Amino acid sequence: VAISTFGALSSSLMGSSRLPFIAAQEDMFPKFVALIQVKNGTPIVGLFTMGTLATFWVWPIDIGGLIKYVGFLSWAWWGMCFFAVPLLRYTMPGHPRTFRVFLPVTGFAIMASLYLTIGQFVASPVPCLGWLA
Repeated sequence: VAISTFGALSSSLMGSSRLPFIAAQEDMFPKFVALIQVKNGTPIVGLFTMGTLATFWVWPIDIGGLIKYVGFLSWAWWGMCFFAVPLLRYTMPGHPRTFRVFLPVTGFAIMASLYLTIGQFVASPVPCLGWLA
């Protein structure tokens, strides 16, 4: 379990470090955030940015509250992404797609994300929305 958790954390950090990198390329962040390491092509400044932001958010609050907050927002986000699949299929039927997803699979994913989002909010609403205050 520990190795799996470390792998998920590593891939999440590498994926999320691309966000400030792209934001800097689109002039939403300072240009220096778009710098990459030449040898490996990793957005090293984006990694430091995400690490600094994570430290800033964890510092005043316990890690359990942060985990609940991130879990709540992650499943809410994934639920919206899952919902976009049938929505775009019916609103843009002639648009070319590189792959198609079987709609019952999408429906199951939407139901699972709703269950996890609503269940987490009902179980502990303060950590889920407490960060907004």
